[in-house]
Amino acid sequence: MWFWIFWVSFIANVFGLLYIRWLLRAFKAVNEDISSLSVLVSQYVEHVSTIHEMEMFYGDTTLKSLIDHGSQLIEVIAEIDLLQDEQEEVEGDD
Repeated sequence: MWFWIFWVSFIANVFGLLYIRWLLRAFKAVNEDISSLSVLVSQYVEHVSTIHEMEMFYGDTTLKSLIDHGSQLIEVIAEIDLLQDEQEEVEGDD
């Protein structure tokens, strides 16, 4: 009897460990995607800002609204990165 309980417990534990490993990999992939998205939006805002500062387009309201919208996107993405930032702060405090 104890032998079968041991094997069922062992199999359940192995399954649990493999599932947790899979979840951590999925979480890491999502964090990497969000980080790359944040970098892309930042580069986009910088590009639009340089175009807005050109003499030909200086003061254009459409470009200014694109810059503002991109900045808002960066703020929203930064809020999503909270888990990743908290982990980096904990590692930095050690």
